[in-house]
Amino acid sequence: MATCNTGHQELATVLSTGLTVVLVISFVSQHYKIISRRLSLGFSPWFLLLGATSSTGALLDIYTLQWGVVKCCRHVSAGVCMASLGGIIQVSLQWILFNITFVLVLLYFPSERKFTTMDGSPRRETARFDHRSVAGATKSTDWRNMKICVWLTAVHFVLSLLYTVAIVHFEFGPNYPTPRVAQWSKFLGISSALLSILQYLPQLWRTWQIGLVGSLSIPMMCFEVPGATVMVTSIALREGTDWTNWAMYAASGAMAGLLLLLCLAWKVRQARLGVDDFGRPLNKPIDTPNPSETAPLLTGDVRAA
Repeated sequence: MATCNTGHQELATVLSTGLTVVLVISFVSQHYKIISRRLSLGFSPWFLLLGATSSTGALLDIYTLQWGVVKCCRHVSAGVCMASLGGIIQVSLQWILFNITFVLVLLYFPSERKFTTMDGSPRRETARFDHRSVAGATKSTDWRNMKICVWLTAVHFVLSLLYTVAIVHFEFGPNYPTPRVAQWSKFLGISSALLSILQYLPQLWRTWQIGLVGSLSIPMMCFEVPGATVMVTSIALREGTDWTNWAMYAASGAMAGLLLLLCLAWKVRQARLGVDDFGRPLNKPIDTPNPSETAPLLTGDVRAA
């Protein structure tokens, strides 16, 4: 194992600190929009699945390559340890914040859209919908896909984590990272980058279809696009990392830029049509006690207007 580095990487540390702040602000803006509106419409389940599995790959990749750096924290000062773990902290935080978004989407998915009637239309009554009292009511496609994606995300995380822990435990030694570890790391990094690119395709299609911004946060994407550039630079400067560690963030930043442009275009159209991000008339208050007055559209009708 290489000798522990006791010096400070000032530029990398400054980038890490700034990026951590940007990361938190961007995701908090997304979390706030979902919670404040009490709605999580407009998200593609496959966007969430691919994003969660991609971030898991990036998380395990950087832990695998930098496990020697983690071990060195026993031999260096707390300040040097925190500075050297900046890349790991960033990636871990990104993984946590994205999965919080996934959880919020599930929690605030409207109950009237979880089930459909015999004709396939969602229930949109003012009273709370009880699917057991309606003959022929079945799970909606979106809700069924959401549940499938949750299970796939959980299975992917558990299996990937178990294999990563096993390979690091048995391969760690003076020659770490071994060729076997390097191969696993490259697989994690490349698969994470590919999943990150694919992640935005279903979301771009969903946002294009409905013609509305929905629960997507434009401020988040405004932070995410330049933040991806900073994150790529920050991780690339870290000891023990290679291109597989930052490729995912470069790819996701480019795709997020496309989604941002589409949302801005729909934002202009919404203003012209006089509707909010969910297709509701702007003259109706969001917190009105009558649910029928704020029933979200998100059916593609606005795009056709």
